[in-house]
Amino acid sequence: MTALPFAVALLAPALAAQSADWSSGPTMAVAMGLSIDAATVVPGSGAGTLLFTKSDFKTSKPAPWTVAPLPGVPNFATLPWAGLPGIDIDGLSMGLDYILSDPVGHIVVPPGSWGAITFSVTRGTAGVVGGLINGEVLAPGGAAADVFAYILPGSTGFPANWIDVPLRAQDSTELSLDSPGAPGNIDAMDVYLGLIFGENPQIAPLVPGYPAVSVFFSVKTASVPSVPAGWWGTAPASGATVLRTTWNATTSSWGVPIPFLTPAQLGLLPTEDVDEFGIDLLRGRMLLSTTQPGIVARDPLLYVELAAPGTNYVYRRLDNTPVSVRIGLAGPPGIDDIDGICALDPGSGSQPRLDTLLGSLQNPLLPTPPARLGVSVFRRLNQNGVTQELVSYMTGFPTPGSTPPGLAFCGIALGLPTNPYTTVAAFARPNPASPYFPFQGHPEKFVQPIPSSPVFTGLPVYFAWAAFDGTSFDLSLPCGITL
Repeated sequence: MTALPFAVALLAPALAAQSADWSSGPTMAVAMGLSIDAATVVPGSGAGTLLFTKSDFKTSKPAPWTVAPLPGVPNFATLPWAGLPGIDIDGLSMGLDYILSDPVGHIVVPPGSWGAITFSVTRGTAGVVGGLINGEVLAPGGAAADVFAYILPGSTGFPANWIDVPLRAQDSTELSLDSPGAPGNIDAMDVYLGLIFGENPQIAPLVPGYPAVSVFFSVKTASVPSVPAGWWGTAPASGATVLRTTWNATTSSWGVPIPFLTPAQLGLLPTEDVDEFGIDLLRGRMLLSTTQPGIVARDPLLYVELAAPGTNYVYRRLDNTPVSVRIGLAGPPGIDDIDGICALDPGSGSQPRLDTLLGSLQNPLLPTPPARLGVSVFRRLNQNGVTQELVSYMTGFPTPGSTPPGLAFCGIALGLPTNPYTTVAAFARPNPASPYFPFQGHPEKFVQPIPSSPVFTGLPVYFAWAAFDGTSFDLSLPCGITL
């Protein structure tokens, strides 16, 4: 590390970009577990395969569970539906979502906290003309294998123009889910699968109930006949029934799936199809999306209070504006559809603490319009399976749509986001030799090993990135994570 630089760079003239063609936000490049539809080309995988992504920008396809399981960690390669022909998984959750809401679906964010959802959309979604989703629909590869994020209104610590608007967290090309002439589609996702079990299995014992963790899932209506009859119990054999399977560490196997929620408990008809959901077991809450052409037209994002089954509500702001409107889905309900969802709150109430796994954006360091450079930070277990590290990503150029030669710098501060930054890395840009050169906004990556000394436990660490192209300068928002 050098002790210079960052404070000097802060004195350079700043120019905040007004728009961007790159991914951004705190969930940019976040690891996930996901399911794809049958038309998405991933060799050796199908609509029933659970795939895992890395917290990175990848030119290689996502892969099924390949992590050598630590003692007690479930084997996600042997889930009950693995290898059963004809099953299409279209709803997926670990039950670890942190859903911020009152009992009737209004967003309520605790003081001093922030929350977000990540989501994907269906192949048929068009989005509101001029909106982010519509722009991705019209771009090469479409929008169905992109991952979007929405920071909930009422969140604190973010500049106002980052809240209550859609962000593109990952493009389909960054997940390598597109093939020539074959755009991909994510039809189920769960961040906790990737962020905890894929990247941080060392903290899996902190998951409630461990090692008897559960996977909740649903199937597309068309694949209901392929589901073993014994899984349904007394619940309807329906795409609107949510099933549950639990890991047994003694036998190293998953239990036979059983019904967890019936269509009636969700306020739905058995003829409907739950397209995706997030379940918050700790608080007894659920977010879900349905797809039911010609049956019932519902808002693309619904809320259910599990302690009061039978009724669903539109997930919405306190002024009753639906989230589906704020993220730019086209109406009336039933036209556009959410295809994957996960709810996050990197605060003290999450299970386990997400603030040690996922960085939170902070207010800008300069008294200028907020920066548009993308930045994110994640914790992960090193490939050696022993040490841990922080990895931070940056995307973007000072001027959107332009890639003049320039430099990017990464700086780290300890304790407070306003403390002095030490420059830890510099990159020449654009760099055709970089593995990130093919991606929009020319991502950069910096990896910081985490010291093993317990004296650092609980210490906040902040990453900020700067980009300079010879004439213009831009500075990212700080992104902080707890050791």
